[in-house]
Amino acid sequence: MKRKIPCREGDWFTVPLENEGNALGLVSRYMHNGKIALGYFFEYPGNENDIESHIRKLTPDDSILITLFNWPPDKDPIYRIIYHDNDWDRDKWPVPFFGHVDVLNPWRAMKTYYDFDDPDNFDKSMIVSPEEVASLYPEILYGYLSLPSKLDKIIGTRKVN
Repeated sequence: MKRKIPCREGDWFTVPLENEGNALGLVSRYMHNGKIALGYFFEYPGNENDIESHIRKLTPDDSILITLFNWPPDKDPIYRIIYHDNDWDRDKWPVPFFGHVDVLNPWRAMKTYYDFDDPDNFDKSMIVSPEEVASLYPEILYGYLSLPSKLDKIIGTRKVN
């Protein structure tokens, strides 16, 4: 039996950070097989009294990370859905291109687009220059345990600067 992600596009959720507090995540897309989601992630103000007002002001440009990730299993529900956008417009939250440089052949790089509407042809990749990849989002799939660590590092770095 396939595990389904217990969320849907337009759900906003909290991700507990390792040091303290939470990050805020948005499910922008999810695979129909229920295993992989695309998320936009933001610093979290920590005040849920007016979270809808805060969320409505956010744009993709405000995100600190856009990445593919796994939703936690039901037995380990560390992410908490706090809001669903009933006016969800997926066109406002696009799927970006991702990229990576081959670790064995550093002169070879790939640019990838993930088509969440076509699971049979999900990964659309093309060879590009390593210079082009530098301007793309890193092609990484974060597990539900590694994502909080990555967000903690990003937010910690932003607070120091």
